[in-house]
Amino acid sequence: MRAINVLAASGAMVVATCAGAQVWCPASGWPGVPAEVGAATAHDPDGAGPLATTFVVALKQKASATDALLYQWDGAAWVGLDGGADRSSLPATITCLTSLADGRLVVNGIAAWSGGTWSQVAPVVPVNLNAVQSARHPDGRLIVLAGDRSVWTLQGPTWSQLPTVPGVDAFGRTIGGSAEVMTVTTTGSVVVAGTYASEYFDDSAGWRYISYAFRWDGAAWRTITILWNVGSPAHVRAVAALPAGAWAIGGDLGTLTSVQRVGLNDISVPLGPKSTAPLSVRVGSTSDGQLFASTLGASRSIAMWNGSTWIDVPGAASTIGFLTPIFAASDMSLLMTGQFPTINGGNRFYRNTAIYTPDCENVCDTIDFNGNLVYPEDDDVITWLNVLAGAG
Repeated sequence: MRAINVLAASGAMVVATCAGAQVWCPASGWPGVPAEVGAATAHDPDGAGPLATTFVVALKQKASATDALLYQWDGAAWVGLDGGADRSSLPATITCLTSLADGRLVVNGIAAWSGGTWSQVAPVVPVNLNAVQSARHPDGRLIVLAGDRSVWTLQGPTWSQLPTVPGVDAFGRTIGGSAEVMTVTTTGSVVVAGTYASEYFDDSAGWRYISYAFRWDGAAWRTITILWNVGSPAHVRAVAALPAGAWAIGGDLGTLTSVQRVGLNDISVPLGPKSTAPLSVRVGSTSDGQLFASTLGASRSIAMWNGSTWIDVPGAASTIGFLTPIFAASDMSLLMTGQFPTINGGNRFYRNTAIYTPDCENVCDTIDFNGNLVYPEDDDVITWLNVLAGAG
């Protein structure tokens, strides 16, 4: 089975599945970024140059004048990129981060980090643009879902606004709600989703809803039905691009499932029955198309779709009890952000880094042998003895 490395920050966590033992292991000390992460992205610092693609995270709130806002993973630790730089022009809260083909890192669609300084991403920035989501189009353009839920594209120095999504459904009923999430597919379509729905009255069942997402195909918005004839509208919490122009949605999707896949035919298909799918999820995918989902409810965990069913990532449920994930693709890796609790002397701390080791020969080299971030405890010794006895 191929390895899938996963890295998550604030906390930051590297995960791998491979042959052999698989155990959560905390990194030594308390490495990681110093505060809650607001956004994350894969980043190729030199485009077609020799440097490898890595991860960059942006803190949700601006730190002190000396602390960095951007941190890059160097393979062993998070390294601040902009410590001491003038950040007076940045928005107060960071909600999205995108790496452009020219190496610039753009926060909220407004400000770009490049060459050791922050500057406007373009000479003129549209009023109220402050983005909630952003992504890079396959042709290099920056795509932005603005705070007012309009969609903009930046080509060179010029901003252009896409038309608004349709306001009525095929039956002439008003579509209410708004866009909360966005992605760009591998074929260049822009997908927006959130709480879009129309309503109608059924004499036997009362008010019923049809929920929608929208896909911009380069010329017009296409309306995709994701839920129909239900008692409450869907709440799409995340969208993720999949191979060959397909995409996945996750969230509160009613009675079918919490994850659906939409292909080029614009037909939404549930992934697994409701009984087996993660509940109320956010989804993220790696660049090779592997789909992950993380739950937001009381039972928090991470699951991986294997093409026919959902498989829990071993150890995730006990490790990421307070995870609010943000996903970013990079090669066969996945970046997730959240809080990672551990108990020490009766006090709860939130680690900035936890590692699910990709090294199957050296599963864990800390005292926390069972990898649950609680140590030392009797179970660490029991797990160690089981491995020595051949049971691990």
